[in-house]
Amino acid sequence: MLRAVFRAVTAPAARRRFAYGAAVVAALLLVGVFVWRRPGTLRRLTGTAVARLEIVNLCDRTWSIAAAKPGSRPSEPWTIPPKETRTWELPEGEYAFVQALVGPDDKPESTRTFSMQLSADETYRWKLVTLLTDDSGGRSAP
Repeated sequence: MLRAVFRAVTAPAARRRFAYGAAVVAALLLVGVFVWRRPGTLRRLTGTAVARLEIVNLCDRTWSIAAAKPGSRPSEPWTIPPKETRTWELPEGEYAFVQALVGPDDKPESTRTFSMQLSADETYRWKLVTLLTDDSGGRSAP
């Protein structure tokens, strides 16, 4: 019984159909990943004018960032791990940002709030550093 099933599944025509189907699925996945990662994808999908925000953490500490449009609640905080970059696409407009250095006990330290106008089709690069950050790419001073 198992031999018959195995032969049916491994027949040349079945293998070709499986290989063709697998190739089509892989191609669709790659195209989807490529299109989603390109700047402006949110604008094309929703028709909303967007700005690209790149947040670069240059220090050895984790940062937490939350954004809100005036009169609305802040978003869930974005966590930016040490020495990593995160990118978001946000609809254009005025935003209030809350930036906090995350302490060893996962509680925010050194919080600041500021406003910023984001314009459509612009990329904003935001570097997160502390006074002890080594700009040469090395570790922070003790």
